[in-house]
This record gives sequence, structure tokens and C-alpha cells, in this order.
Amino acid sequence: MEKPNKCCAPGEYTCQVPMPISGRRQEIDVCIADLVTALNAANITTVASCCGHGRQHGSIVLEDGRELVIREFEPEIEAILKMSDDEILEQAARDGIDTEAVAADVKAIWEKVKAACCNCPHEAKPCNALQVDCPNAVMPEGEG
Repeated sequence: MEKPNKCCAPGEYTCQVPMPISGRRQEIDVCIADLVTALNAANITTVASCCGHGRQHGSIVLEDGRELVIREFEPEIEAILKMSDDEILEQAARDGIDTEAVAADVKAIWEKVKAACCNCPHEAKPCNALQVDCPNAVMPEGEG
């Protein structure tokens, strides 16, 4: 399944991907699917989400009732998104950011995501939580 190039209009569902969360299949806007996957892999269970479709702030509702608001990117962030990895590392060094510590944190989160396996009866071996296009994906108990 390819990721769409842009968000769909509100009420359209062609830009969503299926994702197993708490033993049930949820449709997640593709532009925030990585974030929702990481939250659930870290045992921060999500119950609803919307990217905002470029028209309003997005949100992710957590099982405990909190709501994470996804604000539109500031111009500075837009500029960073256009930078190469080397340019980002150079800027981080100028700003005194410990990039090795940040990289270790990111790696730890993705290790949890990779470890969150689902049971897929049509595969020779279980698919993992990153394979959100699996129609039979079921998250194991406790991997919310």
C-alpha cells in the first residue's frame, strides 16, 4: 500500500491505513500513522485520531481521556523539513544539541514499535506493527 501524496478531504477515507490497536482494527490518517504507531507501541493507547486534513489542527485522543493536539508546522519547522540530514546535524551541533542522545531515544522507540508483533494467519511468519496494510493484523494482549 502506497502512502498518498496529500491528505484527503474531511469525510473521505481513501487516505487512511488500517492499524491494529487494542485488538481491533482502526483506520488512521496516513500522515499521522507513524505517530499513532509509536504511541501505541510505547503502551500509550489511542482511541481516536484525525490529522485535521490541512484545514484545522489534528488530534489524537488517548485512552485515559487526554487529547494530543497536532498543530500546523511553524515556518521554522517547514525549513527544517527541507534540510538534508547533514544540514540538520550541522545545525544541531551549532545549537548544542546532543544528537547521539536524541538518536538513542528515537532508536529505543522504534525498537518497541518493531517488537510489537501482530498475529497474521496468512503470513509464513508474524508481521509487525509497521505493516499496517495487513487486513488480518491483531495486536497481542498487552501491546496496545
